[in-house]
Amino acid sequence: SELGPDGHSDADVLIHALMDAMLGAAGLRDIGYYFPPEDDQYKGISSMLLLEKVNSLLKERGLQAYNIDIMVISETPKLKPHIDTMKSNLQSVLEIPLERISI
Repeated sequence: SELGPDGHSDADVLIHALMDAMLGAAGLRDIGYYFPPEDDQYKGISSMLLLEKVNSLLKERGLQAYNIDIMVISETPKLKPHIDTMKSNLQSVLEIPLERISI
């Protein structure tokens, strides 16, 4: 796509990397296992909805993210105007304090 990456879901690479990191830290398989690209129910789905499902998988095992630190290196798009909203969105899904989320 001219505006961003192509993918089976919404292709939000930041959230996909976060989900894989969370699953890996929990000793679980990657997002492709839980949300296979050949499964049409995930076609175009919001990565935030998938993050909710990943968070639920962790909670089922008595686990929860304590803090999030995400590094994004990009010339464009500029993320600075969106960082606060991104952090707020992550906070609402992961239920951790904003001060424990860094982007």
